[in-house]
Amino acid sequence: MLRKEFYPVRVSRREGDVVVHEKPQWRIDVPDIVEGKTIVVIDDIADSGETLDLVAKRIKEKKAKSVLTAALAAHTWAKPKPDMVAISSDKLLVFPWDQKVLANNSWVPHPELQAASKKQNL
Repeated sequence: MLRKEFYPVRVSRREGDVVVHEKPQWRIDVPDIVEGKTIVVIDDIADSGETLDLVAKRIKEKKAKSVLTAALAAHTWAKPKPDMVAISSDKLLVFPWDQKVLANNSWVPHPELQAASKKQNL
């Protein structure tokens, strides 16, 4: 749709589906091909803002012409805030792709979301 190249990167605090790192860890690094280009880093949600910031800084290190950050949703406490945000909310946000996880070859409700829903009395 955008007729632009797509360069996936991956950073995560998780291994498998378990949070094991305090800070996001690189899984797939930013490619050198970003040099001299305008790059937009997109994430579904900016919770702390740390992941978007980490990726944006790495892209700048790779000498991109400019870097913008965008998120479908962001919490007010995200620091730094994404340059572009569709929804700002501090409520529990559940996207369709987060509702279920694959466990023992079956799709089941995401246990972290169930726990959070109970905690917030949803």
